[in-house]
Amino acid sequence: NMTTYFGRIYQMRYLTGIVAGSITKKNKLGFVGAKKDPQVCRGINAYYLGILSVNPKADLKVIILDEWGETADEKKAAEKLIREEGVDVLTYHTVHPVAIEVAEENDIYSIGFDGVMGNYSDKFLTAVLFHWGVLYQGILQDYMRGSMEDDYWRGASEGVVGLADLSPRVG
Repeated sequence: NMTTYFGRIYQMRYLTGIVAGSITKKNKLGFVGAKKDPQVCRGINAYYLGILSVNPKADLKVIILDEWGETADEKKAAEKLIREEGVDVLTYHTVHPVAIEVAEENDIYSIGFDGVMGNYSDKFLTAVLFHWGVLYQGILQDYMRGSMEDDYWRGASEGVVGLADLSPRVG
């Protein structure tokens, strides 16, 4: 009587890591994470592996907030990564796109998460996207056929996750 579902966002995190690792000039990249949960940690690891696949000299600085949805703390973390750690590419896995706004204010590159929330500059490189409708449609079709799965864990090959359009700065 129950099923679980989620998208394999780590697949897109890996690809955004390739983008970020290719464009950084300082070899210092930042990641603001809400909680140390499996999805956030999996995303950080995939992102870093993508970075290292094209830039083995790069370093990823991570701040985990241990909370969801506190925009003031998200802003402080993003600012700390830029000002104290010297990152020139910033991404996040939090509720709000605060890290992108801080990146825009500081004229550094950024990568979004779960949508494109604003009209950003061309330093907004891309975003990890969920295509929830694709996932829900598959689940509902299975339900109508009477063949529900216990767990729906879908990714790029099923069209459940993808990337936003790439910035013209991405070569």
